[in-house]
Amino acid sequence: MKIRAMAVMWLAAMLLGISGCGASPTEGEATANIQPAPFKVAPGRVVSMHFSVHDVASGDDGKPLETSAGGEPFQFLFGQGTLPTALEEKMLGLTAGESLEATLAPPQAFGHRDEALVVQVPREKLANIENLQPGMQLMADRQFPVTVLEVGENLVTIDENHPWAGLTLRYNVEVVAVRNAEPEEVAHGHVHGPGGVEHEP
Repeated sequence: MKIRAMAVMWLAAMLLGISGCGASPTEGEATANIQPAPFKVAPGRVVSMHFSVHDVASGDDGKPLETSAGGEPFQFLFGQGTLPTALEEKMLGLTAGESLEATLAPPQAFGHRDEALVVQVPREKLANIENLQPGMQLMADRQFPVTVLEVGENLVTIDENHPWAGLTLRYNVEVVAVRNAEPEEVAHGHVHGPGGVEHEP
């Protein structure tokens, strides 16, 4: 009887051991199931996003001033002044797939118009530009274009205000991807490769 009782206890222990197999993952299996946290929008990261910018005064029916709809996402190095600071502050912490709508008054966006920035320059300084005419926008060694207002025989009137100065803007943003910037991108202050700046090898 004693031997039989021991055999029963041994069989029960075996059954418990078998039923326990696979009941809880091993440490390695549990670790494998942990997904890395998605990158968040932050300085020093490359952000790909779709966006549209509207002049609030034009209403919802107005055409966007600029949009990436129908094209490739816009890529930029976050924290380098590519976007208005107020917009970047609102985008902090977003991850791929998240969206944002933000309305920026002129002081938060591109400032109020300053009529002192409407200047005249000798036409000879722009002699290298063919077919110079009102409405043309010129880069002129700055982050945004200046606008030609009037072309005279000797003088050209140029508006050095940002084209969106004085406007209250509504931004609609959808983050597509976020990644760490390469050291060279951080050093140069812009994105490299497709969608960014292509450097000569």
